[in-house]
Parts: sequence; structure tokens; C-alpha cells
Amino acid sequence: AADFAQIFLNPLVHFAAMQLSGLPQRALQNYGTWLGLYPKRIIFPALLVFISCSLGWIKIGPGAKNAVSDDELEILWGESGQKHTRQVEATVNNWKKANKGPWFQEVSLVLFLGKNDKKGFDALTGEMLQEGFQLFKRYWNLEVKVKSGNTYTTWDLCARGVVPDDPSNPLYMPCLVISAYDCFSDYDTNLHSTYVEQIDKKDTSGNFLPYHTRPSMSNISDAEIKKLISKGCDWYVPGVKWEANTFVGGRKWGADGKVLEHAESTMAQFYWEGPRRIKFRLSLTKPHLANEEDIMEALDLHSRAWTDEIVNFNKNSKHLEISVLTPSSIRDLEEQLEEPVWGLLIAGSMGLWWYLFFSLASWKAPLASRVTVGTTGVGVASFATFAAGGLFFICGFKLNAAIVGCVPFLALGLGVNDMLILTRGFSEVGVERIKSMSMSEILGEVFGRAGVGVTLTSLCNVVSFGLASFVPIPGLSDFCICIVLDSVMNYIAMMTLFPGCLMLEAKRIKEKRPDNLLRLCHQRILRTGQESAGAESCIETPLLNCLTKRAAPRLGSWAGGVISLAIGLAAIGASVYPIKTQTLGWDPEQLVPKQNPLRRSLELLFRDFNLFPTYVVYHGIDDPMDVSQNQAEMLKLYDAVSSQKYTTPGPFPHYLTMFYYYAAFTPAVNNTNMVPAPASVPEGFADLGLVKPDRFQSLFNDWRKMPLDDPASALGGGSFVLADLVFANEFKYRADGGLLYSHVLFFISGTSSDSDLIEVIKDTRAIVEASPLKDTAYVYGDIFTYWSSFIGLDRFMYNIMGISICVMFASALVLLQSLTSAVIVAVMSMLMVVNMYAAMNLLVEFNIFTVAAILAGVGLSIEFTAHVTSSFVLAPGTPEQRLATVMQETYPAILQGSVSTSLSIAPLLFHQVEFVSVYLCIPFLILTAIGMFHGMVILPGVLAL
Repeated sequence: AADFAQIFLNPLVHFAAMQLSGLPQRALQNYGTWLGLYPKRIIFPALLVFISCSLGWIKIGPGAKNAVSDDELEILWGESGQKHTRQVEATVNNWKKANKGPWFQEVSLVLFLGKNDKKGFDALTGEMLQEGFQLFKRYWNLEVKVKSGNTYTTWDLCARGVVPDDPSNPLYMPCLVISAYDCFSDYDTNLHSTYVEQIDKKDTSGNFLPYHTRPSMSNISDAEIKKLISKGCDWYVPGVKWEANTFVGGRKWGADGKVLEHAESTMAQFYWEGPRRIKFRLSLTKPHLANEEDIMEALDLHSRAWTDEIVNFNKNSKHLEISVLTPSSIRDLEEQLEEPVWGLLIAGSMGLWWYLFFSLASWKAPLASRVTVGTTGVGVASFATFAAGGLFFICGFKLNAAIVGCVPFLALGLGVNDMLILTRGFSEVGVERIKSMSMSEILGEVFGRAGVGVTLTSLCNVVSFGLASFVPIPGLSDFCICIVLDSVMNYIAMMTLFPGCLMLEAKRIKEKRPDNLLRLCHQRILRTGQESAGAESCIETPLLNCLTKRAAPRLGSWAGGVISLAIGLAAIGASVYPIKTQTLGWDPEQLVPKQNPLRRSLELLFRDFNLFPTYVVYHGIDDPMDVSQNQAEMLKLYDAVSSQKYTTPGPFPHYLTMFYYYAAFTPAVNNTNMVPAPASVPEGFADLGLVKPDRFQSLFNDWRKMPLDDPASALGGGSFVLADLVFANEFKYRADGGLLYSHVLFFISGTSSDSDLIEVIKDTRAIVEASPLKDTAYVYGDIFTYWSSFIGLDRFMYNIMGISICVMFASALVLLQSLTSAVIVAVMSMLMVVNMYAAMNLLVEFNIFTVAAILAGVGLSIEFTAHVTSSFVLAPGTPEQRLATVMQETYPAILQGSVSTSLSIAPLLFHQVEFVSVYLCIPFLILTAIGMFHGMVILPGVLAL
């Protein structure tokens, strides 16, 4: 056996190793040679493929109406995952796209706090409240005119109940506005005269709470104001009280926790009625206004008019800063975020082109100048990006704010990098050799020199962004997929179309013609019969001389290597603390342009109030819930969820509790519709008992039924009024009238950090999972949607990062044909990413966007390590000589690529949306800076050891 191995196997293994050695370089060199011989066989089919992909842009439709995703924001930017995604989709389909639109009451949040000499001043003083009241009153004076010519007033549009206005006895109930002003008699100036005359000053039934008997802001002291507001403010309906946490922000309570000592701000919540409810209410007194389309238009116009009123008041107010958040402002923001920033894109393209012009230009050596081929290379990269966009649409994807805002910049930088590597490889062939070589020989040598680098970086970009696309946020995943497609298309373009540009450049050199973009300068030199009038570059040549003669000996010495290693180890040590103490979260106001009033509103809302509406949803996605059989468990689940440390019940009782008041007093066979509630049901939820299951559906439908076709029959009110109050009209019902989807409102309240919000999510999910209703009930809300992604985020990142590093190692091993090089590439890339991770934690909070940037950085980092490592391993001589070779061969390309990438994405620093600058620009600038330092300073010194 030993003889057999020695005679046959050892030579066979040696032969295989010899054949595999340098295989990637030989394969790429052979491809370049064949391309040089038969360029039309490659370039024209490739051009046809790119044109075909570009046709995908047709799918966006006229005016690009189909370009941007029409998915709900919570689906696009919320946590994905089979269970969570299905719950959000179920809510969207059964509520938002069903009965929410016609019935939902939209709200405007107006926030008041001190400014100028009153900045930081107590908001709960008579002076501050009375100044804010001057704006508060203006809400009731607004009116808007729609396209049809109809005019709507605030009284037509505000939320003031579902009962139709009676033409024979007009009575306008108070608009639903939650504020501190409900505590004072001053509010009665905002009551309609019919309500004041008929009820507020005359009613003695006890069914209404009067305003005129409450104290006036001007007649009580600041201490009395605080004491009054601390108890909450009564609405006009007995039993309904606005607690202080719903309208007082930045609260500081006294030692007993019962009286407020100070408040940073106050808030007023103005509610608009749902369009269908308005139509029903106006149908008898103003039938010409009872048009749902007109009403929807009027609601939008009224929201905008109120915003303008607030903005103008804020400009003229001496002591109050007033911010507003309205439905119209949110809709406008969504559209604004999806608009391309053409100015920044043009600025980035121009900056990049001027850099390429000066870096590729040779003023004194016409045949060494590469400005024209560089410019056409940018055109090829842009064409590849355009084709990638078409392919993106062909694959069924759509654009989103992140793609529109960042991908064109990042794609341009990555595309130009590959072009510069190939252009550098072309220049390294040398002018004299290019003159004497055939096109096939030239392209063969270019691809032999630069093809491996382009292939390795492109492959790692595809892998890293591809793995990053597994982030549990659909919108961010689409962003990464878009970069993957762009990287693939750009690589194909550089390997098929750009060689045609290099062939034209070689022909120019052979014919000794000037670089077209420097024709005037070059013609003077060529007319004298010279090919050069000095150094090829006035910057690169002296820089390389300095590096090879000064930097290389120092880095190549034992001391230089030890210092480099020490700096590298210190960088790892310095990264530990920022990573260990990272802060989870993000600032929602960063999504809003700085000049938009909405930005300040979001900042104050999260800083001072932390009051977030959330819903317990009862809906069996796979197995419909039988509400009649699960009444007790539904009540128990709501009580458990809404009575946690950071949660509080909604302003109205559970809809089942409201329903029981109707059912218990409705005549029935055998005298009752009710059965006693189990002892485990919390007090106050079912004191009258539960409804018998066999009578539940018919009673519930009778309770909620609105006479939409006969408004006159509803003039006296009815049970539907209370049903409507607890959202019964927004629920979804089966064809037989049974409940298919329902929900109950509660609030997340009192949190002070993102960690508190994450704690609420974890605790609430645990409660739901422990309930018998875990498969037919869940919790829905913006906080749950957008903050759930933080749970387990670091573990996800480490798993994907580990896979990425392994793939990078394998790719480097195959393409560089060196185990040593592959290990060094993987280790140094990992070091760069760790330093990038730490640096980002010092500047921004840790969230899913930083994770995506870090994972993308794993692939991008290889551009700073692979070329240096491979060049050093293959170079002959002493460490100093090898480093000198490395610097000559790789440093210009690294510098060019780093600067071009930075210039292409740097305009995003000036993006009007801070979020784009912070999370889609700064991380890549950090990586570029760290990559240059490690790749050009630390790595060479370590290699020399």
C-alpha cells in the first residue's frame, strides 16, 4: 500500500495541486484573452441582457405610480416572522382595510411648553395655560371648502357623537377634545350655544356634568391649578375623566405622589369624526354635506388648516412653543420620504466625477491619462445600476424610502470601485507593452491582474448584503436585496461591457491620440513628437516614492510590526466597552426633516408623554374565535395586559362590559340573558354576569345595529350609541353576523426609555402566551410593531456575522489560493467590523439599521484586506521589499476606492432626514475610515512580523 501511494497517489496529488494552483487567475486570464479575440460574442449579448432588464422599469407605470411599495408601514418596517407578520397582516386586512377608514376617529396632538424666557418653565400655571387657550379656542372657528363647493365647519367634522342632528331641535354635543382645559369653566366658550342653553346651564338630571360650575383659570392660584389637574379633569359625561398622564408631560409629582409639582409640557388631543359617522349625523340637517367623498376631503383640509393655524400662532407667541402632530402631516411625511433627492444625487455624481477626473488625469503623459475611460466606466456602472433597478421590479419588488434615499449613492460608489480596479490593472500593463500587445493579450493580462480582486470584492458584497437581507424587517431586507442585484449586475457589466471601453482605450494608446477630455492639453505635447513631458502623476508618483522609501522600512521593521500589532490589539480592547454598554433604540423624530414641525412633536411626545395607544385583538387567524364561549378569558386577558407596570386601561370599558349593560336589561325568555361570571373575572368587568352563549350573537347584533338607512329613527339615540363608543362599528363580522375580529384599547404609559418599551413587549407577550387564548388573541400597536425587532437582535447579528466571516474565508481561500492569506483576510476583516461596531455605538443607538450596516460592512471590509494580503504573500524579498511592492501595487487602488466610495455617499450627510444620514451614511463612512487605517497601517505592519 505504501509503495502504491508513493508510486501513484503522491504524483497524482502533486499534479492536482499544480493544476489547481493559480486556477482562478488563469481562468480569468483565459476569459480576458477570449474576450479580446471575440468581443462581439460577449459584449452584444450582455448589452441585450442589460437592455432587457432595463425594460423592467416599465412596470412602475405612468408617473411612477407603481414604483413605491403600497404596503402598510407596519408591514414594511415592522418585525417580520411568521407569527408576528400574520398578526399584523390580519389586523391590516380585517381592520385598517375594512372598517377602520369609515369609522375611525383621527386625532391631532397639540403640545405646549415654554420658550424664550419661559423655557423650562412650569407648564401648569395660569399664565401658560391662558396663553395656550388663545390658540385652543381657534379650533372651533375653522371652516374649509371642498372642490364641490360645499363648506364644512369644525362642528360638522369634530367627534361629537353618532346620533343624527335633529332638524326640529338642534343640539350640538361637545366635541371630543382631551386637555387640561376640561378642568375649568373657561371651556364653556368652546361649547355650542345649543348645548349651553339646553343642557350646561339648565340640566339637573345628573346625566351631564356642567362646565359653568367649574373654577376659572383666572380666579385660582397656580397651586390650586396643579391640585385640580392632578385629580384629572371630568368630561361632560359622568364617569369619564381625563387622567393627568393623558395631557400632562414631563410630570414631577410631590412626595405623596398625589399632587403635581411641575410639568414640562401639556397636550391637547383634538378628535375628528369618522367619515361615515359624519355622514349619518348630517343626513337630516345638512343633507347636501352628507357625501362621504366630500367629507374625507374636508377632513384632510381641516387637518391642514389646523396645522397652519398652529404654526402661525407659534411664530407669534412670546412664551409658548407649540408643536402639532396631525394625520395630514403624517401622510405628507410618508410621501416626502419616498421622493428621490435629486439635488444630492447630482451633487454626489459631480463630486465623484471631479475626483475621478483629477485622480485619473495625467497632464504631462497623454497616453497614461485615463479620464475618458474612467468617465465611460462611470456610465457603465450607472447603466448597470439602472438595469439592476429594472430587474428589481421584474422580480416583483418595489421601492421604499431606504432604497430611494440611499441605494443610488451606495451603488454608484461600489460600481466605480470595480471600474477603478480594472482601470488600474490596465495601466499597470504599461503604455509601451500595450502598444506592442494584441487586444486579447492586453485583456488577458488585465483580467489576470485585476479579475480576482474584482471577483472577490463583488462576491463578498453579494454574500454580505445577501445575508443581511435576512434581517427581520421587510423594508430593510428589500434594501439589501436591491444592493445584491446591483452588485451582481455591476460585476457582469464590468466583466463584459467595460472591457469594450478598455479596448477603445488601448486603441487610443496604439494610435497615440490624446485623452478626449484633456485634448487641448495633450495635443501640444503630442505635436512635438513626445509621448510624455514629465511624470505620469504629480500626486501619485511622489506619494508612492514616499511610501516605499520611508513608510515601508518603518512598517517592515520588527519594531514597526510590534507597534502595529499593539495598536490592533488595543483597538480590540477599546471596542469592548462601547459594545458591552450599547444602548438599544432609535429616535423616531430623526425620520422627520428638521424644518418640519412634526419633528418637534415626535420628540416631545416620546420625551414628555410616552402615552401610546395599543390594542388587545381577538381574532383567530387559523381558527376563528367563538367570542360567546370565551367571554371570561377575554376579560381576564385584557385586565392582565392593561394593568402592568407600564400599561393602563383605555378611557372606556371593555366592549363586553358595555354590552352586558344592554343585555342584562333586555327582556328575555326565562327572565334573563345572563349567567354569573366566574370568580376569576376581575371586579368591574362583568358584575352583571356574562351573556348566555346561545343568545350572545343575536343580542350583540341588536345592540350594535345602526339605522344607517333610516337616520330619523335614530334621533332619540339607542343602544348603538354605546356600541359605537367602544368601536363596535370598526369590528369585522362574518356573513351570519358573528364576530370575526374585535379589539379593545389600552395604553402603554410611563415608560422612560426604549428598554422600558422592550420590557413591556416581553411581559405582554408572556401574558398572552400563558392565556388559553394565545392562539386567538394578540396585542397590536405601533410600539409592538417597531420595537419588537430589538428582541434577540444581537444574537441574530452574531449568527449572521459568523456565517459571513466563514463565507469570506472560503471565498478568499478559493480565489487567493493561499490558506495564510485567507486567514489574515478573515481575521483583519473581523477586526475592522468589530471596530466599526464599537464606533457606531459611540455615535448612534443600536437597532436593526445598525445591524444591517454592520453585516454589510463584513463584505465591504474585504476591499481593504484582500489585495494587501495577497500582494504581500506573493511578493518576493525581505519584509521591507515586500511591503514596498504592496504599497506600489495596492495603495493607489485602495485610496481611489475609499475616496470614491466616500464621495458617492457623503452627500447623504446633508440629507434633510437625519435618519438617512445617521443610519445609511455614517456607518459606511466609519467603515471606510477604519478600513483605510487597518488596511494601510495595521495590516502591513502585522504582515511584516
